[in-house]
Amino acid sequence: MNDVGRYRRLYIRLWRHPGFRKLSDSEKILALYLLTGPQTNRLGLYGFSVATAAEDLSTVPQTLTKRLGKVCETFSWAFDKGSRVLYIPTWFKWNPPDGVNVMKGSLKDLNEIPSCGLVDLFARNVESLPDTVRETFIEGLRQRLPKGIGTQEQYQDQEQEQEQEPRASHGKAVAARRDARAEGKHPNAESDTTADDLAIAHETLKLTNPNGTSDELVDAFGSVCQAKGKPARTRARALEAIHLAQIERRQPKGRAS
Repeated sequence: MNDVGRYRRLYIRLWRHPGFRKLSDSEKILALYLLTGPQTNRLGLYGFSVATAAEDLSTVPQTLTKRLGKVCETFSWAFDKGSRVLYIPTWFKWNPPDGVNVMKGSLKDLNEIPSCGLVDLFARNVESLPDTVRETFIEGLRQRLPKGIGTQEQYQDQEQEQEQEPRASHGKAVAARRDARAEGKHPNAESDTTADDLAIAHETLKLTNPNGTSDELVDAFGSVCQAKGKPARTRARALEAIHLAQIERRQPKGRAS
């Protein structure tokens, strides 16, 4: 892609972020590179070469790897060493797509991302998206990931081979998912998505074509709610629950997320 016209947002409040202020100057530069550098894309989920970054920042791969671990730990970002993919979960919070068409275009960047567990985390992370593009995001994933996606367990297995620093950020994510379950919510889902929503979504997928259109699936979800005497859900809430249920169906049996 031509670099002319490409840009990334950088908020001045970053300079007063407590974690950022504790980083060394070299680690701060790396953090800025991960947010705005030439390897980034429109998703905050992108292929990342340590060797390329080391060359861009005039250092050696071993040193950059150590700095990367510290930066990821500070901001709860994640790096999959095996697939060489970096993920910034809050990307859309600070870089919200300017409308449906921009969201559709941004999802084209998934074509460049190898299958790995971080793609699964990306697909689940709907809470940081503006309401206006959530349905577009979910529908876009249905079209671009028809053969399924990697699981979080794959990421955990790969992560065991990495250094302690990158693992620390993932530990925080695991704790967050555990806390969400304790509150009866589905991990990495919007706060309105409950375990009950997910159970209805799974039953919906059993009773209808799981690869049907969004309209068909939402209608079926409503029918299951009615049959169970449950209150009707909004379209957005039903679609998110169905989306999460579809992801879980792709995971190996006997392994929970």
